Amino acid sequence: MRIANICEDLRTRTSTRGDDFSMVVKNETVTDRTKAGRALVFLAAALKPFQTTKPIGSIAGFPITIQRLEARSNVTIHGKHTYEANVSDNALGTISSLEHALGSLDDLLQEREADLKQYDRQSEDLAKQLNQPFEHEEKLSAATKRQQEIVTALDITKNQAAANVNEGADQNSETVQEKPDCGIQKRNSVVGAVRP
Repeated sequence: MRIANICEDLRTRTSTRGDDFSMVVKNETVTDRTKAGRALVFLAAALKPFQTTKPIGSIAGFPITIQRLEARSNVTIHGKHTYEANVSDNALGTISSLEHALGSLDDLLQEREADLKQYDRQSEDLAKQLNQPFEHEEKLSAATKRQQEIVTALDITKNQAAANVNEGADQNSETVQEKPDCGIQKRNSVVGAVRP
């Protein structure tokens, strides 16, 4: 999609090189780079931090807006894709950044096409790996089986231990119930011995 957008922007883009330079700022067509740059610097300086303008003009067939961040401002070129340029204190520097952003569309297209080829290669490699059996399948199967055996063995031991605890608890409760009776009998016998 990005490639298609950049291709369409390349078809839309008109030349601004050399004497072909022309842009619209605030409904005024400007052919002087210094004058155009000063207008952009002035507009950017009037913005509050984190404020963005509505379209304030156009260059090379694209509308442009200005956005102020904290300490700097950007010009955004709006095509099918968006492209950023810097607003500096220097009028010609600002226009140079704009023209560089417009001129980099060709390089950007080549980068995206190279990325797409690389993604296609990676996709093919992954598809091949997906259809191949897992090389450690036997080890994994044996380890999973052994793990299940251990879990089963631990469950048996746990059940046996629980049963032993329950039996011990039952015996202790019987013993505890018997002991108080013995103590009471002894006390009665001692009391009986003291009485005449």
